[in-house]
Amino acid sequence: MIPQQNTAEKRSKRRWHLILYLRVYQRTDDALLGHVVDISETGVRLIRDEPLEPGTTLEMRMSWRDEDEGVHDLRFDAECMWSGPDVNPDFHDVGFRFTQVDPLAVESIRRLVVELGFRG
Repeated sequence: MIPQQNTAEKRSKRRWHLILYLRVYQRTDDALLGHVVDISETGVRLIRDEPLEPGTTLEMRMSWRDEDEGVHDLRFDAECMWSGPDVNPDFHDVGFRFTQVDPLAVESIRRLVVELGFRG
């Protein structure tokens, strides 16, 4: 899936499309926020049931398992930069920019991309 929004051309960092859709949860109440569509060192795009107001900042967490190191738990804050309809009219794409993510988490993102995704 390629974003339909014009903001995609304004990105300075390359995005990586994931082979698997990882779930992202709100840290405060474990509510499902959506599934990862693509990710970079500076942000993430989710597909979700509902749109989200740009400017909204959320506390998120994402977990995954790898064969070598077991379970990874990535925690970060991110601001909604855009929200729009997905190709499937039942869903919405939402682009986030990381606002708080530590350097170890960035390294976890890099490993995740290598293990589960490909550079697009």
